[in-house]
Amino acid sequence: MKKKKYLKIFSWVFILLIWILIFASKLTNKWLFVLTPDLESKPGIKILDANNPYFSVVKESNRIYGRWKDTKITMKQMKCRMNKPRWKYIYVNAKINDNEYPLIIDTGFQGSLLVNDLVVTDNNLELYPITNIDSSFSGFCHIDKIQFGDIAIENPESYYRPGHYEKKILGLTIHKQKKIGLGLRIMSLFKYILIDNVGDELEFSMVSFSPDPNETWNQYNMRIDNSRTIPNLMVNIPIAGENTEIAFDSGYDCCLIMTEKIWEQYSKKLTKVKEKNSSVGLLSGYVDAQEVTIDKLNMCDMTFENETIDVFSNDNRFGPDFFMFGMDCFKNTAIVLDFENNLFWVRKITQ
Repeated sequence: MKKKKYLKIFSWVFILLIWILIFASKLTNKWLFVLTPDLESKPGIKILDANNPYFSVVKESNRIYGRWKDTKITMKQMKCRMNKPRWKYIYVNAKINDNEYPLIIDTGFQGSLLVNDLVVTDNNLELYPITNIDSSFSGFCHIDKIQFGDIAIENPESYYRPGHYEKKILGLTIHKQKKIGLGLRIMSLFKYILIDNVGDELEFSMVSFSPDPNETWNQYNMRIDNSRTIPNLMVNIPIAGENTEIAFDSGYDCCLIMTEKIWEQYSKKLTKVKEKNSSVGLLSGYVDAQEVTIDKLNMCDMTFENETIDVFSNDNRFGPDFFMFGMDCFKNTAIVLDFENNLFWVRKITQ
């Protein structure tokens, strides 16, 4: 009898411990941004000087930039359509050497390619470090070639970040995120890029965009704003019944980011349901935010119910006028970045 009693107690204790572990893992399940400050001194990493075969380094009074030599894009056909894996970020699989990585379509990055530290060490990339520059990258690097779908880019303009995101549970690292960002400068070399979140496809094209006559598309003016320190892809779209020019970041997986200053204006038009403390993962780590849920948001001829808006403080590092929209708005449709005609196309959702 005692044996059965102890066995029963042990079973209940074991079940309780399992539930405690599940609860604790949920509480401690999080992504963290981890810096690698000694990246340039890692074994196998070669440091380039300003006179190298791949790019020239130009130094001006307030900035340093690179001019890449002989960058070449080749495609087997004038259009390249490829499958897009389902994930919160828009990406395709790409190869550097024989290593495969997610290539994230990121209009929020103003350069061409941005690799993180894990991609650098995987491939022993050659680096040209820069200090006291924009926080989105830490220097230039050389990549012989990157391939995705039927597209190959030789000697692309490339930058690196000495950090990456890690997923931790109970303090243990279970995943390190290796990734590459495809930035605005190289994206704009194509006539258009189509992102279809329904068919899970991406299309890069060197011929003009022509909408399917059986579909209805809305179009909005788009431009690359080079007047800023960091160029942005600006789109003029209707938000809450008012036309607004706002930055579009395809590497941002939520709907809207705005500052307290801008939220003060929109809060008069929108009905807040709830609010909570949150944080938004950007290129160089997390930024504290208030996650505001609103009952209804009208945007780009679409209506979103119980949509969330991330509100940054006015003293965030991007400034009090920071205002941006991302890919979550278009998870049930398709968009086209028409660089040839400076148009942002949105396919109308059919009920």
